Amino acid sequence: MATVANDSVTPKEHAHLKGVGLVLLAGVFWSTAGIIVRLIESANEWQIVFYRSLALVLTLLVVLVARNGRAIFSAFR
Repeated sequence: MATVANDSVTPKEHAHLKGVGLVLLAGVFWSTAGIIVRLIESANEWQIVFYRSLALVLTLLVVLVARNGRAIFSAFR
């Protein structure tokens, strides 16, 4: 059976694949967060909240830079 290779992906298919990938990545991050928190035995609640918040801020900065380039400050305005 002969199949035709079609390497072109429509923008709609690209957006769908990107969405699926992001959902899978979010699942991996959510699943590993509990394991990481359990490994930190000596940290108190405030330290865990601090580092989770710091990770969130860094992640949001990476997303803003990826979407807006160096114009991240204009994204806040």
